[in-house]
Amino acid sequence: MSIRSSIIQLVCGVPQGSVLGPILFVLYTVDLISWTESRRLSPHLYADDTRVYGLCPPAAVDALSVKISHCTNDVANWTKSNRLQLNPDKTEAMWCATSRRRHHLPTTAIPIVDVPITSAQFVRIAVLPRPTSTTTDPSTSTRGTLFRCWS
Repeated sequence: MSIRSSIIQLVCGVPQGSVLGPILFVLYTVDLISWTESRRLSPHLYADDTRVYGLCPPAAVDALSVKISHCTNDVANWTKSNRLQLNPDKTEAMWCATSRRRHHLPTTAIPIVDVPITSAQFVRIAVLPRPTSTTTDPSTSTRGTLFRCWS
């Protein structure tokens, strides 16, 4: 016995629950990885969640803040041109530093898509591993100051 679904003409997208959805989304967003890395930032994508990590010495937090703002604005423009949307209301920022270097962290909001994003003051759990000489991922290093932005 053969069961067939009804045929529906789509203008764009795929039906919810289709196996094509995740595959097409990855193909659609794969440029974000190389684009973010070209700005010397580290992206992490999972489903529709994107995180951007940046690492800098304490004296360069202002430059990293500007770099993150420019990169996120560029991503917002890219999403708009590709019929996607970056929601600044769901965008958060977090600066991580040791207690000795916390005074270096910026206190001003980071403008992302013309919306000021204030840094989270507290996190529930923060685990910072020991830095090693083989660490290459800025999100796993504690040397310097780590910025993390996600939407």
